[in-house]
Amino acid sequence: EESIEETKKAVAAGNSDQISAATDKLTAASHKLAEAMYKTAGPQSGAPQGDAPPHTQGTDGGKPKDNVVDAEFVDVDDKK
Repeated sequence: EESIEETKKAVAAGNSDQISAATDKLTAASHKLAEAMYKTAGPQSGAPQGDAPPHTQGTDGGKPKDNVVDAEFVDVDDKK
């Protein structure tokens, strides 16, 4: 919270050096927060298991679905 306030003050002051320093400090703080969250969540957080990306996993054994339609669209009204 301190980093957020420092960043807000730096932006209000308009000094680019202060803004850079404050955002660097804020980034470091957010990384620490994310690290703590991931440690707390653990492996049972619903993260996908295995080699397949999450969007390809399903009841079909993790095979991607091939229902992609490749088509072109021409707006007839634009030709008038």
